[in-house]
Amino acid sequence: YVPGFLYKNGITLCCSLPGVGKTTAFCECSYELTQGGSFLGRPIPRPFRVLWLSFDMEPGRLTPIMQEYGPWPETLLVAETPQPITLQTFADYVAYIKEAGIEVLFVDTLAHWLATPDLDKSGVMAQAMLLIRYLCKETGVSICATVHPNKVKTDANIYRIANSFMIGAGIDAGAVMEEMDTEIVSVHMVKNRPGTKWKETFRKLENRLFPVEYHHVSGIQKDLLAYVASQGEAYSKGIVDYFQEVYHNSKPTILKALADLESHGALVRRQERNPK
Repeated sequence: YVPGFLYKNGITLCCSLPGVGKTTAFCECSYELTQGGSFLGRPIPRPFRVLWLSFDMEPGRLTPIMQEYGPWPETLLVAETPQPITLQTFADYVAYIKEAGIEVLFVDTLAHWLATPDLDKSGVMAQAMLLIRYLCKETGVSICATVHPNKVKTDANIYRIANSFMIGAGIDAGAVMEEMDTEIVSVHMVKNRPGTKWKETFRKLENRLFPVEYHHVSGIQKDLLAYVASQGEAYSKGIVDYFQEVYHNSKPTILKALADLESHGALVRRQERNPK
């Protein structure tokens, strides 16, 4: 579903210290899944139907974050009062996921959903995750969940804990997020179904994560950045009209340059109203 991060009928866990940006990253990922867009610079092949289980914050707090990406998608559902998954609630989860056609389930946080106090012990995790594995098998749903290891005190320890619970849980993908500074985070895929581990850095901007690596800026891109900086913000149509008239660039060339700048976080497009 998201190459190198989320797989069909699979489980992805994302681990970090509190406040690094797991929830915000999942907001972006869930929105992009409904659009068939991209996440972490990786293309999503088609739109998906998504369900959010938010235990860590009131469901209403997700709304302003999601609305920064664009109009609320009809295919993005949020449970108003999510319940822990237990033997008693398992059948209800299966029935709802099948009835609503849910393909991807986001959970924030895993400890709340499993109602398990200690996720740092691989044995505890392995037992608690059995229900989730059965849920994937019964419904075909893919699951993304955030994790706050309760024994982590430093970034150095987070890899040991992450590897411990990920191995015990038998998951398909496990990511560790670390804050490099106030705007930069690293995402380290310490476990991956195909066996391909990776580590990349991203810039946090407008509740999105943009790949930091941006090595070449063409002449038209420099002109675009200078123009938008002089205006503060600008409508896409106005940019195209200006560059066609002044620089005689073709519309496809302008739009391609804009898309490249957006994909690397150099420009941000607001979609909740008229695109700017």
